[in-house]
Amino acid sequence: MKSMKLIFVCLLVVLIAGFAVAQEAAQAGKKETKIELLPPVTSDQSITIGNEKINYQAKVGYFQQLDNRGQPQGYIFYTAYTQKGEALGERPLTFCFNGGPGSSSIYLHMLAIGPKRVVLDEQGNTSGPPPIMADNEQSWLKFTDLVFIDPIGTGFSFPHPGADPANFWGAHQDAASVADFIRMYLTDNGRWMSPILIAGESYGGVRGSLLVEELQQNRQIKLNVNGIIFISPAFEYPTRRGYHKINSFHLAHFFPTHAATARYHKQLAAELQEMPFDEFFAEVKEWANTEYLLALNKGDSLPDTEKARIAEKMSCYFGLDKEFVMQENLRIPDAMFREKILEKEGKQVDRLDARWEYGAYELTTSLSPALNHYVREVLGYKTPKPYVVSGNVRPWKYNDSPSGFSAVPHLANAMNNNRHMKVLITAGYYDYACPVVTIEFAVNRLLLKPEIRQNIKMVNYHTGHMVYTPSKELVEFTDEVRRFVENATK
Repeated sequence: MKSMKLIFVCLLVVLIAGFAVAQEAAQAGKKETKIELLPPVTSDQSITIGNEKINYQAKVGYFQQLDNRGQPQGYIFYTAYTQKGEALGERPLTFCFNGGPGSSSIYLHMLAIGPKRVVLDEQGNTSGPPPIMADNEQSWLKFTDLVFIDPIGTGFSFPHPGADPANFWGAHQDAASVADFIRMYLTDNGRWMSPILIAGESYGGVRGSLLVEELQQNRQIKLNVNGIIFISPAFEYPTRRGYHKINSFHLAHFFPTHAATARYHKQLAAELQEMPFDEFFAEVKEWANTEYLLALNKGDSLPDTEKARIAEKMSCYFGLDKEFVMQENLRIPDAMFREKILEKEGKQVDRLDARWEYGAYELTTSLSPALNHYVREVLGYKTPKPYVVSGNVRPWKYNDSPSGFSAVPHLANAMNNNRHMKVLITAGYYDYACPVVTIEFAVNRLLLKPEIRQNIKMVNYHTGHMVYTPSKELVEFTDEVRRFVENATK
């Protein structure tokens, strides 16, 4: 009996020892996972803007992100441009990113802000392949140094093998990751005393709002920025199914975009077509936010005579048949409108830029080959990794709210805590991704004191989501940003 017990004890010791060895081996294997990255590459470049030749240094590479235990979590790729000949502490520095979430920085980098850009036609669409690249005379490099960030899961950036993507793929996690990148960049390049600005497009509205708050509150950073530039920003994300059909505010706020689109495609009566655009848009917006919104809120209790009157007005303003509007109970979501407005011509309009027919507006297939060539052959970063223009960063966590996520209180908090921070917001009248009035609605609920509210400026363009793609608007957009940067950093 004693021998059996002894054998059992021995077996148990062997099993425990084996398990411990296996655990140690697993941990050792985990620790031995190494990522071989090319070191940063710098190159001397120049560009002539107007009559001025600008010499600058381009730098491309990665920063590694670590967790609290010093273990690698991810690798953020960046492209930086620093003008030569000026004191680094005096020259503004702007960190730039696109949205998605899941978009790389390719659009702002290669179409609007960087020193090189893909050439578009005057209306802001691409020509045939292969893409044509040229010096960007509208580059912001003339008045600020630039850093383009590809958040983890986009561009060349990626999580460490075995790391939990949830560490990055969420509203707050993403903001913390980008803030940590900014901390590392400022430290590595001696830029803590530079005037700092943030520029974000689309989901950049959420990322930028949370980011400036994170930079303020993070105990390892504690940084106030001089200004933030929102380009067609999304500040709020609904999560409920059927939201667009039942939410009265959503329907009313998209209505002016419907009207502007119908007018652009000449679907309205001559009187409305010939009215000055600003006057027309203001009239439609006022009606949508008063009579139309009140009618929507009445729902099934709306009398038939009033319903018919509202449907008649809707038909006049956005060109769809009154009978169809009545049939849909006055509720025309954006996707339905885009399908219906040119239905008689067998067309739909594009979501990002309703000036274009759906399928006729495509920039990515020009941008991707241009950037892949540019990074490797011009900037000299010979990575074999693919450049992910739009990453599948799902699931993306916002919070536990059943109705959606809003960055509004975070931006308000950041502005109240930094009364010197200036805010520029640009938007396009033909943008269905982030319509003008939805942006205005978010900004109006910041509930700021007048002396802080005056730090905000909003400028609208006769474009779509990427306000900078038509050549005329690109010049106007750049001039607006230049004035903003000068004002925010003086």
